[in-house]
Amino acid sequence: MPTFLDITLRAVLTYLVLLLFSRLMGKREISQMTFFDYVSGITIGSIGAQLSTDRNSTWLELLPAIIVFSLFQIVSSIISKNSTWFRKIVISSPAILVEKGQILEKNMAKERITLNELLGKLREKNAYNLADVETAILEVDGQLSVQLKANKRPATPLDLNLQPPSQGLPRLLIEDGNLLSESLKDVKLTKSWLFTKLGEQDVHDISKVMLAQVDTLGNLYVDLYDEPTKN
Repeated sequence: MPTFLDITLRAVLTYLVLLLFSRLMGKREISQMTFFDYVSGITIGSIGAQLSTDRNSTWLELLPAIIVFSLFQIVSSIISKNSTWFRKIVISSPAILVEKGQILEKNMAKERITLNELLGKLREKNAYNLADVETAILEVDGQLSVQLKANKRPATPLDLNLQPPSQGLPRLLIEDGNLLSESLKDVKLTKSWLFTKLGEQDVHDISKVMLAQVDTLGNLYVDLYDEPTKN
């Protein structure tokens, strides 16, 4: 088989195999991956790259490795959901770095986090003064969760004895200049209501509307296409 055709066929089949197992392993953002997930993903990807480009390696030599790594990842994920003991071994557990405003040096040393790294992670959470921090927890994905002291937290409606109305998800009514009739029916609104609201914003042609979205209070947000610049 010609080299070009062989590599193309390998790449296509490897892509399909990796796509299948990535869907089986579930959706997870890079920022939500544990170190174990990250290492496993790199290993599977490396095997896939070798499988698609190395003509000296056969499918029978490398495909089982992808299958084994992927299955182990899937099985470990399932077991982790049901076993605290297994989850602590494979994924570890969150570590408290600051408690009641005090830095826990032993936990810092255990997690190999320096003071500068801790302060940097706190700044990422807009906590520039350690004196304002009540609790800081290093999550299993490496992110830092921060709880400010009570007198440093932003006021909430509850603090002000307010009861704002509940707000659900906004619904898209116009997308790329096209009216979404089903969405309009779902929120029990009419075309005449929509056109009236558009007219109030001096919009008379929906083809010029890139996006129109209504919230549960009946407020309509409209974003128009940019007008072409006139020279």
